Amino acid sequence: DVLNVSYVGTFVLDADFSVVWINDSIETYFGIDRTEILGADKRQLITNEIKHIFADPAEFTEKVLATYDNNTYIEQFECHVRPAEDHEGRWLEHRSYPITTGPYKGGRIEHYVDITARKHRDQELEAERQLLDRLFETNPVGIALLDSDGQIIRANKHGEMVLGLSRSTRTTLRYDDPEWKIHDTDGEPIPSDELPFARVQQTGEPVLGYEHGITLADGTTRWLSVNAAPLETDDKTVEQGSCVVVDMTVIRDSKRELAQQNEGLAEFASIVSHDLRNPLNVLSGSLELAQETGQAVHFERSQRAVDRMAHLIDDLLSLAWTGEAIDRTEAVDIGELATECWQHLTTEKATLVIETDQVITADSSRLTQLFENLFRNSVEHGSTKNRTQSGD
Repeated sequence: DVLNVSYVGTFVLDADFSVVWINDSIETYFGIDRTEILGADKRQLITNEIKHIFADPAEFTEKVLATYDNNTYIEQFECHVRPAEDHEGRWLEHRSYPITTGPYKGGRIEHYVDITARKHRDQELEAERQLLDRLFETNPVGIALLDSDGQIIRANKHGEMVLGLSRSTRTTLRYDDPEWKIHDTDGEPIPSDELPFARVQQTGEPVLGYEHGITLADGTTRWLSVNAAPLETDDKTVEQGSCVVVDMTVIRDSKRELAQQNEGLAEFASIVSHDLRNPLNVLSGSLELAQETGQAVHFERSQRAVDRMAHLIDDLLSLAWTGEAIDRTEAVDIGELATECWQHLTTEKATLVIETDQVITADSSRLTQLFENLFRNSVEHGSTKNRTQSGD
């Protein structure tokens, strides 16, 4: 009675492999009636009826009949029962062995254990493992796993790309491999014991946001931000390490370009402020004189200053768009240009003496800016004493 109500389904076969006994669980699992199969030849029972309830009837039949042909060994395998009207679908584990003593000596005992719950758990675990594998491989940042010696044992696709690894070589490199020529922002080599993985090994604590450069096989430099963390055993021993590697090369290049652009903007603002100061001073002084005297000459000089500022603005905008290259030159009379530039200044206590009639090839606009700045600086900062006097 105890065996009859057991959850382990049991067949007892005699030496001719006829069914001499089954329990309730066999009736439940296989959807058969014991009164109909007691005394039946188990070979024929499998071939004609039982095999059809399994998802893979040929495999089930082959494995069980083989034990009858050679009744000398223990057999164990899993089989899947498909659902039907007279039984539920389930997973069973078959275990059978020969009977060596007693009235059924030469026969065989077959046990069937319901492992459906375990299979479902295994399937769930397998689905979770596959999901984690997909997340690992498709992660948009590089991930590498290292053993306790710092050897790379696994890297995802992005990690391989960032670190310049291949599937065949990724497990032959250490975290501090000399081929990478790991260096700091000044181009100096970084000692192995200062790198993130070594620090994790030393302290058992994560290292976040550590930046360094590596040199790839093709000679290009890649800048990385590394987060490293320990993978510990139950006794807190660091068994492995994980590193998340982010390629910072584009961001770093963008920051450098932005800094250069900011420097250019600052320089441009300085040029605008410096070059517009001369005609602004002329305009201010001429308007004061025009207000005091009402003479047309001062209005004319004011207008020339305004025209000069408009011309400067056009040139400076052109410089901002096209850069510093000079793409337009012409013959320029130095004396005439110097005289014109002098008229753009307020120079009550200074005079200009022209001692040349030389003509040169130049960008007249750039040369005008140069002369105006030179003249203004000489007037504002130059000495008013005779150059032969002591101290000049």
